[in-house]
Amino acid sequence: MCVIRRTGGGFVHQCPGCNQLHWIVVGDDGHRWDGDLERPTFWPKFQNMSTGYSPMDKQQFHRHCSYYIVGGVIQFDADCTHPYAGKSMPMPEVPYTFLTGGPVAKAVA
Repeated sequence: MCVIRRTGGGFVHQCPGCNQLHWIVVGDDGHRWDGDLERPTFWPKFQNMSTGYSPMDKQQFHRHCSYYIVGGVIQFDADCTHPYAGKSMPMPEVPYTFLTGGPVAKAVA
C-alpha cells in the first residue's frame, strides 16, 4: 500500500478529513521526513487552510486542517473543521486521482 507519493519538492498524501491530497514540501524550506515510505513521520506539524465558495450552500467556506504524521498515523488537532478533529487514524492509500490531476492542497509549515 502506498500512503505517500513523491512529487516535485516533496510528497503528497490523502487527507481523509479534507477528502483531498495534501502536498508536503520537504527540505530546507519545508518539513523533515524520516525516510520511511510505508509508515512515514514528518515534522513539524502541518496546517492546511483553504477558503472557497460552495454553490450548493451559496456561501463562502473556511476550512482548517492541522495534524502530525507519526509512524504512518495522522493525528488531527482538535481545532480542525472536519469530522476527524481530535482523532488519529492510519494514513490511507494515495488514490488514483493523483495520477489523473486530482486536487492538491499545499501544507503550510
